[in-house]
Amino acid sequence: MADREIVEVQDLTKDFRRGRGPITRAVRGVSFGIRPGETVALVGESGCGKSTTARLVARLLRPTSGRIVYDGVDVTRWSTHRMRPLRPMVQMVFQDSWSALDPRMTCRDIVAEPLRVQRRYGRAQRDRVDELLARVGLDGRYGDRKPATLSGGQRQRLSIARALALQPRLLILDEPVSALDASIQAQIVTLFQDLQRDLGIAYLFISHDLAVVRHLADRVLVMYLGQVVEEGLAEAVFGAPRHPYTHGLLAAVPVDHPAARGRGPGRLAIGEPADPMHPPSGCVYRTRCYRVADECAHARPMLLGPADHREACAFPLPRPLAELRGLAR
Repeated sequence: MADREIVEVQDLTKDFRRGRGPITRAVRGVSFGIRPGETVALVGESGCGKSTTARLVARLLRPTSGRIVYDGVDVTRWSTHRMRPLRPMVQMVFQDSWSALDPRMTCRDIVAEPLRVQRRYGRAQRDRVDELLARVGLDGRYGDRKPATLSGGQRQRLSIARALALQPRLLILDEPVSALDASIQAQIVTLFQDLQRDLGIAYLFISHDLAVVRHLADRVLVMYLGQVVEEGLAEAVFGAPRHPYTHGLLAAVPVDHPAARGRGPGRLAIGEPADPMHPPSGCVYRTRCYRVADECAHARPMLLGPADHREACAFPLPRPLAELRGLAR
């Protein structure tokens, strides 16, 4: 099927434990899928579990429970060796391009390495590498240079070229522009848009920059303390947030910021995130929520609502009139 999801995750959970200490549930029952050419964004405060989720989807970590399905194939328990033929399908671009690149290698060798590992292109490898460098805006002059001679934006372009080498169907982008200056961020975001238009590639985009997310994403999942508390079409989530946490994230954005477009006044979250090793009972957000009630302590709310906009909250913000009319049909 042409529109089958490239990646689907179901009830994904990841626990960490140091020695005999308490278990930290970094990811709690997360489910979503990504279709060809689609951009799905994971947003939330630092430590909410979005980067761990990304590493699980890339199978750089093995989940404690749940399922990870690549193009209809369940790879949840596959070994590293067995995953090798499917690695080209899903590639990752990290936030810190400096630590992701071998400083001893030239740019051309860095991009060629995955081709050599997968035994692709044979004698045409050099031509393929030069093509990839050119596609991301690095001409032939950069081929023999090393990462230390590049700017931060150029190193991120190099990381993208390397990730594209094996013609992936999905790129996982983990805060790919957060370490860059604003002008360079805009260039890299435009590059992602161009690549998606030309190659039909899908993105799982992890970011705390809501303006970039609003610009790029088709769908958004808002995470707090390891779980998804709101999800839906980007225009619905940004235009009329239903969960108090999402409302608080947007309230923290300056009113003249692009992410705040069309948003009315909101209320900031109260205090600091809860300790993930000792999460609150019931709703994990209740210790910071301005709409909290006694029943919030007794049951964990489930994601409810139409597929294009759902929230996990017993007392969500009101739906816009247009959404209510759509539900009534």
